[in-house]
Amino acid sequence: MWEVMELLGIVCFIIGIILLIVMLVIKQSPIIPVIVICSSVLIWFIGWGNQPVVDPDEPVTANNVKEDEEEALTEEDSEVTQEELDEQLKDEAVEADFVELNSGEAESDQRVFIEGKVLDEPEEKLQEFMVSTYEGDGYGIYIVKDFDPGAEFKEGDIIRAYGIYNGKHEELGGPLITATLIENVDFDENNEAHVKLVEDEEAPTE
Repeated sequence: MWEVMELLGIVCFIIGIILLIVMLVIKQSPIIPVIVICSSVLIWFIGWGNQPVVDPDEPVTANNVKEDEEEALTEEDSEVTQEELDEQLKDEAVEADFVELNSGEAESDQRVFIEGKVLDEPEEKLQEFMVSTYEGDGYGIYIVKDFDPGAEFKEGDIIRAYGIYNGKHEELGGPLITATLIENVDFDENNEAHVKLVEDEEAPTE
């Protein structure tokens, strides 16, 4: 639209100049061409003032146009929800193998999950607590750092923790899991691991 107004202003300005010359030659009042010239200048300034603001240091490219279109999307359309991130973590995480992770030779940053009994309840978020698991024919103890703000559990609960394996704990020596999703798991009397963790006196408690 602003281009049309600028062009119209220029055309009217030219017409006004021609009329002014004609009126001066035939010795008639120049009031009409003066009005046309002033109006054309006003129209041109209105068109010029409505030009979009463009950064002179940024070239106009297809990428610029695409970025502008993407910015026009609502936050709801472009935002990834926490639920979606949790589901992605569940899909990608593999069940942890205590023997492998405790060997110190496993690669860090693996997405894993563990299911076991809480041995000590952390007082605050971002603190560490220990989880006892029963895998195969033996027990294992993981150190879990709680990064799930919505998790609610207590000592003795059976939980499933999803997160990243961060190598062995520097002080305690066991596998360290940074958990961003912690879910409570109902006791299943048909689950051998659950029975061992809850009832077996040989299950570690510290």
